[in-house]
Amino acid sequence: MKKINIKSGKILYNDLNILNKSLSKQIFSLKEDLLQIEYPDGYLIDVGWYPEFDITGHFKIMLIKDFNWDQPVKDITCKDLVKLIKNIQKIIDEIDNKTLQLKE
Repeated sequence: MKKINIKSGKILYNDLNILNKSLSKQIFSLKEDLLQIEYPDGYLIDVGWYPEFDITGHFKIMLIKDFNWDQPVKDITCKDLVKLIKNIQKIIDEIDNKTLQLKE
């Protein structure tokens, strides 16, 4: 599994130790709080699994600006690890390259 290049980010929390195993074999690792990465200019990437401990759930990636949790800049859901890594890396690249498309 490809690792995430966090570039200019700072990891605040990382419990994303599920990348090398089948999700069905690690139900108790599927939590709401999996990863948080802080970036300059007030950005925060937050990753979790919803609903917790439920194999029928999904990953949720939220990009938060200035701690405004009620209006995330991005809110992406996916069910598999490949898409999770791809989507996280895409957001990081957009932040780092300053090409982030903000909601209007």
